[in-house]
Amino acid sequence: MERTGARICPDYHVINEYGTITQHAAAIKFPSAKAFINGIRHGCPVNGCTVMMT
Repeated sequence: MERTGARICPDYHVINEYGTITQHAAAIKFPSAKAFINGIRHGCPVNGCTVMMT
């Protein structure tokens, strides 16, 4: 984010105890607004970092 000057980023990588990325771009991706709304109805796809940014 510092390299690109981004202010926020709701996506994230999962890292292990050694700082190695074990899963790239781990956030849930929704293909449409309808799919997002359906996801909200069945669980909470919003991670804590996203909540803190808003």
